[in-house]
Amino acid sequence: MFRARQGLVIGTNGKCPPRPMRLQVTPDTLILQKEELSYIPGNTIVENVNSIDSRERKVKIVRQKVGGLGISIKGGSEHKLPILISRITKNQAADNTGQLFVGDAILKVNDESLEGSNHDDAVNVLKNAEIGRASCRERV
Repeated sequence: MFRARQGLVIGTNGKCPPRPMRLQVTPDTLILQKEELSYIPGNTIVENVNSIDSRERKVKIVRQKVGGLGISIKGGSEHKLPILISRITKNQAADNTGQLFVGDAILKVNDESLEGSNHDDAVNVLKNAEIGRASCRERV
């Protein structure tokens, strides 16, 4: 059985300089997120099909009894970086949303801002969140 695959790619239309784009592939869909275009076999390119806001979005994550939220983070104020998703565990809560990606900055968890927080504080906020309502921003 083929599962959706996703990642970051560098792409260009030949007229503009190359730039990062999110790529998601399923058996019947290819989505390039930065351009917010989708190609569905048999159709032409369609704008805003299953599009995810690439600037800032709110995602609800319900913690699983086993495995937690299913994300790893890096960054923090001590590294002069925002809190970034460094890994998403397959078939865990974050992966099941389909709206979080490696490289996304986590801005808030349950209305508690993580902007400017250090790594350990962010880990504690995430560990103590029963239901995570996270605001995230794409990092390009």
